[in-house]
Amino acid sequence: MEKLYGNDEFNYLMHLVTDKDVFGYDASLAVIAADVGGTNIRIGAISPDGKVIEKFSRKTFHSAGPSEFVRSISEMARELIDSRLKGFKVVGFAAAFPAVLDIGSGVVTESPNLPFLNDYPLRAQFSNCFDVPVVVENDATAAAVTP
Repeated sequence: MEKLYGNDEFNYLMHLVTDKDVFGYDASLAVIAADVGGTNIRIGAISPDGKVIEKFSRKTFHSAGPSEFVRSISEMARELIDSRLKGFKVVGFAAAFPAVLDIGSGVVTESPNLPFLNDYPLRAQFSNCFDVPVVVENDATAAAVTP
């Protein structure tokens, strides 16, 4: 599998369903991806052929604390999985944030748009919500590597 850049976890997850060498072609696989911004949270499911299966968005809830914020994003993902992805097997969760992240630990170093996330262990908290590999990434980096 060709790497797009140096973050092995991000490359692994974003190509998990699209790389035929990993699972063969299985149209029932999906990765949930969240694009978290200062204004909106967009969440969608990506198919093995790299297409968006389903997506929706909501306004970003700024008055939440970090735990409630992660819970609300996780609930959006669960809503997508439970109501719109019948017959699909979710094999990963990726979230992009407007933040400087320590990729090794998954902790937010600094988030000017969402300052309540500063020093918060995003990856660990999302991992508590999902039984699949979880990746968190800076939103600009994620956009740069998305086809």
